[in-house]
Amino acid sequence: MNSQKRILRIFTHLLKGDTLTKQDLMNEYQKQSSTIQRDMAIIEEILEEESYAVTKSSSPNLGALDRKYKGTYQLTQFLENNIFNDDELLAVIKILFASRSFNQEEIMKLTQKFLLLARDKQRIELFIANEQLHYHGVAEVKLIDRINLICEAILNNQIVEFDYQKCGETKTFRKLPLALHFSDLYFL
Repeated sequence: MNSQKRILRIFTHLLKGDTLTKQDLMNEYQKQSSTIQRDMAIIEEILEEESYAVTKSSSPNLGALDRKYKGTYQLTQFLENNIFNDDELLAVIKILFASRSFNQEEIMKLTQKFLLLARDKQRIELFIANEQLHYHGVAEVKLIDRINLICEAILNNQIVEFDYQKCGETKTFRKLPLALHFSDLYFL
């Protein structure tokens, strides 16, 4: 493997949140300490250049390479500012379940997507197992499709129209939506 691939792989591991040690990198890539130090210096230089460029754009700040312990490397600032940690993921998933706004299929799909972001998926699954087993959402229809429809109507200044039942009578709702709001188990 050439040096460019090695540096890119190391950088990718850092972006995923991995804490790397010089010794592990030396073993994995069969390189000497000085080579790994050079690779890390290149990554640090890129991070420094990026941090100056970020102030002029809306890109996420990668931060600096954290060397909290001798021989270890991590992008702590980037992780803290841009990546959900497991506690934050658990909180968001619990809130989604408590809202009861999505149907069974949607809540399970959303949960699985959030779990893909977890460092310790099994730990989070342990704390949401009861909700997954006993979940009964208020919505019977696919809400995410309807949210998208309303968002598009707002962006394009289009009127939304649908029929609904009230006291056994069919009524027509016709409005120009201005915002998307969630309250009392429903998106409005």
